[in-house]
Amino acid sequence: MKLVVPILVATACSALFPLPTLRAQDKPPAARQFLLDEYRTVIHANLKLWRDSGVWDEVSGGATKLMISLIEKEMAFSLDRLDSVTSVQEPLVKAGEEPAMHQMPLQITILQGNGDLGDPAGNDNERRYQEAKVGDYRLLLDQWSNNAVVQVSPQLRVYGPTEMLKSVLAGKPRTGLPSADVLSFTAGKQNLLAYMVADVKNHRQPRESIEAILPDAGWPEDDKPTHMCLRLLATGDEDDRHLMLELAVRHGKDGEGLVATEKAVTAAIKRLRELQEARIVRPLLKKIESERDGTDGVWRVDLGRARNAMSLLGTLAPFMMYTTGARVQQVQQGVMVVEEVVIEEAEEVAPKPKPVKKSGGKKKGQAKVVPVTTGGGN
Repeated sequence: MKLVVPILVATACSALFPLPTLRAQDKPPAARQFLLDEYRTVIHANLKLWRDSGVWDEVSGGATKLMISLIEKEMAFSLDRLDSVTSVQEPLVKAGEEPAMHQMPLQITILQGNGDLGDPAGNDNERRYQEAKVGDYRLLLDQWSNNAVVQVSPQLRVYGPTEMLKSVLAGKPRTGLPSADVLSFTAGKQNLLAYMVADVKNHRQPRESIEAILPDAGWPEDDKPTHMCLRLLATGDEDDRHLMLELAVRHGKDGEGLVATEKAVTAAIKRLRELQEARIVRPLLKKIESERDGTDGVWRVDLGRARNAMSLLGTLAPFMMYTTGARVQQVQQGVMVVEEVVIEEAEEVAPKPKPVKKSGGKKKGQAKVVPVTTGGGN
């Protein structure tokens, strides 16, 4: 009898004040909770905005249609079901430290859709993955790397390091908020279709890219670029959409480094304009505008109507190597030798005079004189 009253009280309390449910029974984690905290390098594409703005209908024809079909075959679902792709990347070292040459950065990629994205293993990759369970979630372990993929819900798929995905699925989500620099590059931008922000200071790959594009910039050691951003925006009226491409290079201060970047980019554009091979895109290069926004150097160009922009971008890409030069890698006796080929400014060459036709042609019956060459010098 002594136990009856406590049991009745405990039963009543549990009915009136139920205990909180376990995390395994909570709603699935949000996409943002898989991202890295204070991430500084990111690529994002807003496919829903592409469709809503009418740009997708404009660019999804022609050669692009074939590319889209190949992507859909690989992903095993229609891109019409995909609303956004976000990929964040961070080096596996503290800020300011250099990762080892062979060390790959940490990367997490998130696909968000408006419909069922299907089986994350795809059509032909069943042998690549080994299945594991984390609570109610099916985690596919990639046998080719230390990564995994999980279909959190029919509309949410996440790729990333296995242990990081397990941690979030087990009830340890992250804030997934971007760094202040990433936020400042994207905040307030209307009709932002896609963007890429790279931490040039702490990430080797983007730093080597900008140094290869602008090798003659001559930045001071204490004032090199800290971030680089590419933005693609939809502009114009709804029935006449244009694409605007913007490049922003950020420095830590308004000083000699920013001035050096502005001069180097201006010189690179000038060299592109003068290349004979770039005559197709020369009108586009002449439309590039620039401005300074705080410690950012910004260059933008109107790519024209969306239906023509993709072919223009494809034409422009090969000429980026000519901004200052091309680097050719040769392997000789097991040693990597890097040769820098400098493209000099083209000199104007006076056109050759046209040959003057002599009066009075060949007489009838006269043998044709054929010059004889020896193939050697005199």
